[in-house]
Amino acid sequence: MASSLSDEPSSQSAVLKLQRDFLSLLLSPIETPKTTKTRNKAKKPKSPKTTIESLHTFIDTHHLDLNFEVDGLSPLTLAIKKLMVLHVLLRRKDLDVNFKDTQGRTALACAVDEHREVAVEALLKAPDIEVDCHDMHGQTPFAMAARLGEIGILKKLLDSGANIGSEDIQQMTPLAWAVMERQQNVVKFLLDLPGIGVDQPNSDGRTPFSLAAEQGLVPIMQLLLEKQADPHQVDDHGHTAFWWFFKRRDGPKPRLLNSATGNPFDLQILVSKLPMPSKKDPSGRNWLSWAASYGDTEVVTALLQNTTVDVNIRDDTPELFSRTPLIWALEKGERPVIDLLKKRDNMSLHLLVKEARSVWQYRALEPINALIQANYNVNLRDFQGRTPLHLACLAADGDVVLDMIKAGAEVNCQDHAGKIPLQYALEMGCKKVVQLLLNAPSADLKPVLSDEWLNLEPERASWIQITKRANSSGFDFELINDTSCDWFPEPKESRLCICKKGSIWTQLPKVFGVHRSPEDQNEYFRYFHEERGLFVVTYMSLNFPEEHHGETLYSWGIAWVSKQTTEGFARGFISMLPNGWVPHDSFELFEQFLDHLHHEWNQYCLRLTDRVEELRRDQVKAKGVSHSLIDSLVHASQSRANLSKCLQSHIDGINDIIRTNTSFDLGQKSQLATDMRLIGKKLTSKLRQSEQSLRELLQIELAWVSRNESASVKRLSWLTFVFLPPMFVSSLFGMNVNLLENNPDWRWYILFGVLSFVFTGALWLVSKALPVRISALKYPTR
Repeated sequence: MASSLSDEPSSQSAVLKLQRDFLSLLLSPIETPKTTKTRNKAKKPKSPKTTIESLHTFIDTHHLDLNFEVDGLSPLTLAIKKLMVLHVLLRRKDLDVNFKDTQGRTALACAVDEHREVAVEALLKAPDIEVDCHDMHGQTPFAMAARLGEIGILKKLLDSGANIGSEDIQQMTPLAWAVMERQQNVVKFLLDLPGIGVDQPNSDGRTPFSLAAEQGLVPIMQLLLEKQADPHQVDDHGHTAFWWFFKRRDGPKPRLLNSATGNPFDLQILVSKLPMPSKKDPSGRNWLSWAASYGDTEVVTALLQNTTVDVNIRDDTPELFSRTPLIWALEKGERPVIDLLKKRDNMSLHLLVKEARSVWQYRALEPINALIQANYNVNLRDFQGRTPLHLACLAADGDVVLDMIKAGAEVNCQDHAGKIPLQYALEMGCKKVVQLLLNAPSADLKPVLSDEWLNLEPERASWIQITKRANSSGFDFELINDTSCDWFPEPKESRLCICKKGSIWTQLPKVFGVHRSPEDQNEYFRYFHEERGLFVVTYMSLNFPEEHHGETLYSWGIAWVSKQTTEGFARGFISMLPNGWVPHDSFELFEQFLDHLHHEWNQYCLRLTDRVEELRRDQVKAKGVSHSLIDSLVHASQSRANLSKCLQSHIDGINDIIRTNTSFDLGQKSQLATDMRLIGKKLTSKLRQSEQSLRELLQIELAWVSRNESASVKRLSWLTFVFLPPMFVSSLFGMNVNLLENNPDWRWYILFGVLSFVFTGALWLVSKALPVRISALKYPTR
């Protein structure tokens, strides 16, 4: 037993010696058999060579198993370097052609790894060869050939039925390995094969396109896109290919050298072939967003050449504020990208003012100022027609408003609602922003209404005082809660004082110190004009008939004062009109007065028309049985008469002012007279139409009443028709009837009553038909 144990190591060492001797024979030069005529000639001494016969003799003599490996070498892996030996070994039946070394590689895999295409071809002819054998990494010879760029070997393996979609332990396919090793020709060859998996992911969810993007291999990315590769597929880390692409291009190497060719046009072609270039990744960002944040001007330029790319698209991020590509570039300080994007962007500044300011606070001023300094168009409008200045005023943000005004923002532009920035500032009640806008030399208050100024005070003020500075250098404003205010500004200035309380307006003549009663004193119109040296005052006030009992209606109107000084004229305008801007002169104020008067009269006429239509509906519904409708018509007619009287009073008083007031020149008087004539004509026509409608309603109502009365008479005639025959018979029998003696019998009374009723009915039917027959005989039908 002990001897057998000692013999086992010796036998193993003997086998190992034989295996090494055989490998030595394979490593020595192989003599090729030759047939020559000069065998007997002297030969130079040569190194010992191995013959084919000696190989067979060695194997057969020692009964050597050829399926072994010593020091990482096997007979077959050595034979791939010597084609003659390879053919000898492949003819032996005791050789396992699929024998694997310690790394799990077969001779076929080793031949591929050593780029020995002839050896591969010889091995593939072996009957039991396994084409898709996997090494310890799970890689097949086909994947290895793709990684090494051996197209010739790939074709031979493909002809032998190799699996083009085989995966290793990393789930890497031959196509993925070709991309990883930048084998562009192999990639092109594989993509032409039917059934190739273009978007087959590896263990990290990375597709071949993603791997190419990570290395910036633009030509390979183009090839993949031509085969409908998905550039938006997300890997297991939540990244798409363009995230890897921009990360690579943001490296220290020059960006153009990241492509295989270095041709800048390759990048443009790649971007132009992108399907859905605005599609977003899981982080809510698209190609343009990432390119802008990385400052990649080349990709941004290529993307902007695509008309389907939306520059204004925002990220879908869970953050409170989602950015546009331009905002990303602003945050990163990428000025070249900013200059590219600002030409097509029209909402980033709106977003920064509207949303980022409320989220980022003062940090938002940096990108806003950076965008303004980049000569961004600050007057761009959003879908509501609002500019960034509108939004800044709506947010009551004085810092941004000041920056916008300095950048040349239009302070008088109107949005789709017809509002200027000042109106939003007044709406928010921010005095600081209002004064900033009023300080602008180009400020214009025309669209502003008088009631909008009152938003600046929590309590309703009595006066709104607006002063236009000299030389058109802006405005000043003040809200006064008193019975009077300072009418006169400094010389060369104009001031508008808006009165918002009717009780104060009616006392204004006393405040002016009028020494005589206003001219044309009546219940609807009052007017006075006085000239006291260099001081001139004009006041007019009017009223309308009361529409509702118990409602106090105050007068309203306009006034203006002027004073001449050594430094120039000082003009003051007093108004109860809804207009909230300073007129240029008394002529413009009077035009505003006529426009508002026309508007008020249109409202009164409209209410009267509505009242007439309401009465018309009531009339049709009542059909003449309403006991109050005639009274309502009379009341409406009285209201129309009062309005007509009031209108005539207004027309006469205003025409008198136009004719006699010295504040207007002849041309202005002519224009005002024409305007007043047209207004009077239109309003008089409307009142006449209302009068005609009321007359028609009254006539219709009387017709309804007459119809109802004739119906009552008809009902009485029917009653007479029914009771007249019995009454006749009763009176006839009453003269000769003795009811106590039953003489004649009472049944005769019933008989004669029925006969008289039938006779009367027959006569009625004859009377109804007789006129028809007479007319038919008198006018026979032709």
